[in-house]
Amino acid sequence: MNEKNKKPEVWKVTVDRSIYERLSRGTYDTLAKGLKELVSNSYDSDALNFEIVIEDDKSKIHLYDDGKGMTVDDFNNFVRVGGSHKRSKNKTKGDIDKDTTGLRRKKIGWMGIGNLAISEYCDLMEVRSTTKGNPRVLEALIDCKKYFQQGEATDIEVVGESFDNEAERDEQYTKITLHLSQKGQSQLDGSLETDLDRDLKKEDKMSNLMRFKWELERICPLLYRDEDKEFKILEDDSLQPMKVRLNGRELRRSVAKNLSFEVIKNKGYEHYREGKLDMSYKIGWNKKIVPVEAKGILTRVKNVAIGQPHDFGIANLTKHIYRPLDWISGEVIVHEGLDDDLDTSREKFQRRTPEFRQYYERMQKVVEDICKSLQDIGEYDAKVKKINEGLDKKRKASTKIEEGINEVSKKYNVKIAVPQLEKDHRIDNGAVLPEIPKKAGYEKVERKGRWAKAIEVDHGSKKIYVNVENECLMGDCITIKGERYLIKTANWDFQGDDPEGFCKFRKKKKSNYILLNKKHQLFNKDHKIFIWLKYAHLAAKNDTGKMLAIFQDLYVALN
Repeated sequence: MNEKNKKPEVWKVTVDRSIYERLSRGTYDTLAKGLKELVSNSYDSDALNFEIVIEDDKSKIHLYDDGKGMTVDDFNNFVRVGGSHKRSKNKTKGDIDKDTTGLRRKKIGWMGIGNLAISEYCDLMEVRSTTKGNPRVLEALIDCKKYFQQGEATDIEVVGESFDNEAERDEQYTKITLHLSQKGQSQLDGSLETDLDRDLKKEDKMSNLMRFKWELERICPLLYRDEDKEFKILEDDSLQPMKVRLNGRELRRSVAKNLSFEVIKNKGYEHYREGKLDMSYKIGWNKKIVPVEAKGILTRVKNVAIGQPHDFGIANLTKHIYRPLDWISGEVIVHEGLDDDLDTSREKFQRRTPEFRQYYERMQKVVEDICKSLQDIGEYDAKVKKINEGLDKKRKASTKIEEGINEVSKKYNVKIAVPQLEKDHRIDNGAVLPEIPKKAGYEKVERKGRWAKAIEVDHGSKKIYVNVENECLMGDCITIKGERYLIKTANWDFQGDDPEGFCKFRKKKKSNYILLNKKHQLFNKDHKIFIWLKYAHLAAKNDTGKMLAIFQDLYVALN
């Protein structure tokens, strides 16, 4: 470096009071959100690569991009708050489109608060940058703490220097080192060795470091992961992407895992264009959204997330709060129409323009319709669950009954017939299958397996699996000596050891009945089948004393 070429520089950061107050309220409430602004700056500078390196002790984060770099004039805009040259709202005829970059990317940032966004989490920020074809290199040190030590609008000096370095004439880059404050370091708690490679599962609780990585993937201008094929329809293939790496690991846009797009109209996709508003969306569902932070619909403008996912006010719109609001996740990509409605922080909309109201009302209707569809599916799944749980309970009881019968049979040296298994014909004939999945094109598929679930539903393939061997000890019928009996209950008075004090047999032309006396001490609705069946087999022997003793032991065994 030629010492004679060194030129001290002094920049002033003008911190407007309103901007300061917004930052003090925690507009960028996570380190990732603050860093997103620097990623966006690099995207706008046509960088193809953006590197993030966290030091082992979490005290510093090193950032590097291979974008066009900054001249002294560019740096003046970098440290300027509330007014940048990056976006031109009024273009004259013949102007180059200043809203796009050399790579034809739509410029993300135009508020000029990128460095302030991250300052809440830093004590110091070191900057070094150069542009291609120019040996001039600039270096500066920004004292971020000063932004939050002043309670009023003020000018803060940023001191640095620029100098010539011929060795870097053909290079272009921007390097930034963030000296994190304690607040910033606390958001990186976790293991750099393991947490950055962990694949989220349902039972996972994210460490702060995992959350930092996931949020960066969620909000930055990235490509979707290869496995998230359903969302790739939202990508603009004509744009040159920027690769972002965190400690050597490439980041890809993060969406909820294992989403289904069945049942939802058009599989949750629409490209909507009306007037000045142009947007696309993709929405899926799962009863357990992983991670839970992905619940709701995230909106992107210029490829960058705006604020948090939300439900477009559906929970407040109707008296009935749809449970399916917890099941949906997706993204809205706004191509045109909402740029002028963005708040200075780019974390929310100002809700002032007709296009915003158009966007909001349209998505409100979309989310409401999806919730109604999923509400029907939820009721159907609840019905299937109840059937399966009931069948499983009866099957478990079957095993317990067989063991009890064998034990009592040995004790009294009598042979007690084990109840025959019966089919639940409501399942076999499809009577319990709901109408809504049928209308949605669901296919009924039969399968066998005594101990399989009675009904299983795969919403992805739109198939309803019905077990045709769903045998169990039913609660409303039984077969005795080849004859089928329906069980009914009634109340009647009886005396002592009256053989018909507990049950009565009634034979009719069309059907046979067995009445169970709910007043009898042996009556128990959970095990009534098994108790009265033993009674029926023994009653024929007309040994009342032995019969009641066996009853008592069976009752104990079955409870």
